[in-house]
Amino acid sequence: MLKAPSKNKTLFIFFLICATISYSQNKDTAQAVKKEVRIYKESQFNNNDTTYSGIDTLLDGYQIYTNRNNLGNIGLASVKQTLGLPPDIGFNYAPNNYSFYKYNTDDIKYYNTKTPYTEVLLVMGAKKEQDFSFVHTQNVNKNLNFAATFQRIRSDGFYEGQSINHNCGSISSNYKTHNNRYSLLSNIIYNNLQNAENGGIVSDSAFEYGGNQDKKLIPVNLDSARRRETERNFYFKQFFNFGYIEWGQINDSVSKSKLIPTSILSHSLFIQGNARSYADNQSKSEGFYSDFYNDTSRTKDSSYFWKIENKISWQTTVNKTNGSKRKIGTELAVMHQYMEVKQYIFPNMEKQNVYFSSFSNIIPQARLFNYDHGQNLFYDIYGKYVASGFNKGNYDYGITLKQLINKDKRNYLQLKGTAREQAPEFFYQNYISNHFKWNNQFSNISTQNIDLRFVSEKIFFEAGCSIIQYKNYVYLDYTATPEQFNPTFKVFSAFLKKDVHIKRFTISNNIIYQKTIDSAVVNLPSLITHESFFFSLDLFKKALETQIGIDLFYNTSYYANAYMPATGMFYLQNQKQIGNYPYLDFFLSMKIKTARIFFKYEHFNSAFMGNTYYSTLHYPMPDNAFKFGISWKFFD
Repeated sequence: MLKAPSKNKTLFIFFLICATISYSQNKDTAQAVKKEVRIYKESQFNNNDTTYSGIDTLLDGYQIYTNRNNLGNIGLASVKQTLGLPPDIGFNYAPNNYSFYKYNTDDIKYYNTKTPYTEVLLVMGAKKEQDFSFVHTQNVNKNLNFAATFQRIRSDGFYEGQSINHNCGSISSNYKTHNNRYSLLSNIIYNNLQNAENGGIVSDSAFEYGGNQDKKLIPVNLDSARRRETERNFYFKQFFNFGYIEWGQINDSVSKSKLIPTSILSHSLFIQGNARSYADNQSKSEGFYSDFYNDTSRTKDSSYFWKIENKISWQTTVNKTNGSKRKIGTELAVMHQYMEVKQYIFPNMEKQNVYFSSFSNIIPQARLFNYDHGQNLFYDIYGKYVASGFNKGNYDYGITLKQLINKDKRNYLQLKGTAREQAPEFFYQNYISNHFKWNNQFSNISTQNIDLRFVSEKIFFEAGCSIIQYKNYVYLDYTATPEQFNPTFKVFSAFLKKDVHIKRFTISNNIIYQKTIDSAVVNLPSLITHESFFFSLDLFKKALETQIGIDLFYNTSYYANAYMPATGMFYLQNQKQIGNYPYLDFFLSMKIKTARIFFKYEHFNSAFMGNTYYSTLHYPMPDNAFKFGISWKFFD
């Protein structure tokens, strides 16, 4: 049952709304201020065409604030329903089913703003759910910017042993000299993820036939198991620009020089330290785990991964404003990786290393592409090869072709092809803990992928299809231990994204179809869909933008992988099919200037469609719950 919010919470929500409305009286409009903040990804930062994005002020999809595919509570392991390509070549320690909740170096944003900018988001829901995040950035001067981000996710969950407490933060900066000769960007990331592990419910029938009982009363498999992951990342990249000097006149007596680059020499340094632990006093786990290799009274496993990457790159560049006639661009790079892996089991962790090893790789890279000189066809060819080290012989190469339709960059057809051969993640080959241990010698995984898609930004349409061919695929079998499937198999997928606007009504479609061919070790739903149906209305002389609608999430039934708490990994199961159940959310979203608010009744159909909703085996999805979210954007 959905509980009514307490008086204090109601007053707090009312205060937030009043504060938002008060803030909306600011004379500056969001459209005017938006131009003051430029947002860059790393690939855009040193681009001489000054490509960047602005602040997101759209209301569409604002109410979908987190990942829905989890183990029944925000912050728990993510359940993957599609099969993509393996990670990049080189050394990879282990899959991470919590990466959605972390700050990752590749996703860090860099800013340039004329005024300080702050954005705050707060979401509150049932079972003490709180999702709080903020971004603050400002320029010290015209060429130097600093930014800080923070996110805290806290929730008890509907079942025992589901509590989570995640705290993640980052600090980033970017700098360019006045003459454009030198520039740099850097970031520091700290991720601390903590959650309980309950091993799923003991009996599905207790959930399915239990009616509207308090879910905390349903027995779970583990009562004291906990997982923790701590990650610290440091990234630094500097650019040295080479080219010719262009002089500009500031006034009658002062002139200023600026370098117009024709090539860029860059150096990057990436340092990552990752520690994962799993602890359980085993008061209930003896009937859950079949093996105890070290201690039958309790479990305390730890693994540590340390990586240092240095990369040097040289790339040609072109700027349309300097009249360059260069049509072909090139990039040459070389990367060195150094890694250390440590694995411990209590009580040995205080005496000696159970496992320790170090590795290194040298990876040359090359790229060939063409520039925009009024052309309709673009190409980008790349290749990577591990010349020496632990992953020697691994390779990755591919080509992307992009054909503009009627010379319109917003309408294009894209074809992408890749081929890889790489070693499986280290976790699949060497692992030791209290409940699992193995030492495997697996062959390299071979993949080939072809992806074709058509995009029309003008009519909000995107569609495409892809086929991935795997050989020597590595997976976790029915006992949650690694195996290799040597035969070749394929996964075909197609997708469609289309927004249909009929006056004030909008239907947003996002559909994925997929089929596995010649494989019994990969289980995927054949259909995944997310549909939004909403009505838009502008009130108070268009000062208040409003959307009222329903979100639908659905996938067909399939043998979703089971989850193993001791490793944090998913593995094959053939006991029960999951899916063929619609999740329906009712929402009301509003925007006042730069403030956005949503009210949502999530999974409201659980009250009348029966208890058959699972994320994976023995892990029911959350019940119906009321959610409230609000965000502010401040420019001052």
